[in-house]
Amino acid sequence: MLDQVQTPKGYIVALDAESGCQKTDVTLWVLQYIKDRGYTPLLYVHKSYLVDKFDLTIISNQFGLWMARYPDYNVTPVPN
Repeated sequence: MLDQVQTPKGYIVALDAESGCQKTDVTLWVLQYIKDRGYTPLLYVHKSYLVDKFDLTIISNQFGLWMARYPDYNVTPVPN
């Protein structure tokens, strides 16, 4: 996936976790892989999914989090 990234090294590359069978250790490996290649990794995930599927403390101690929180699937013109 990283050879498709067109942003310069040091910029943020967000790993989007939405469904499936993610595990904390595999996610940590991928985030470290992104970091080792010179990018700034963030885990992008809906808050409830993050809390249900991952060990939040372990991930947040090592990497940044970009937590989404949407009330529904409608487009909103302003943050909620």
